[in-house]
Amino acid sequence: MEFIQNPHIAAQTTHLQELDDSKGKHLLILSIVNASEQLIENVNNSLNALSKALDYMEQRTDNILIQLRALLESNRELRHNN
Repeated sequence: MEFIQNPHIAAQTTHLQELDDSKGKHLLILSIVNASEQLIENVNNSLNALSKALDYMEQRTDNILIQLRALLESNRELRHNN
């Protein structure tokens, strides 16, 4: 299975892999964890923004439906009175 790798993570990984001691391996793990946490935070922020946009669209749609119903009712009353 192929995956797309973040170039920043790849550069950090390559550099840290050159370190052969346990400190280098520990730093590599920390770097990957930190990068993963940042990616997760970015995804969460994007999902929150999308959720807010969808809420706005839903409210806007509800408002339009209310206006359309009022217009239809007004039109019915005009036809009924004439």
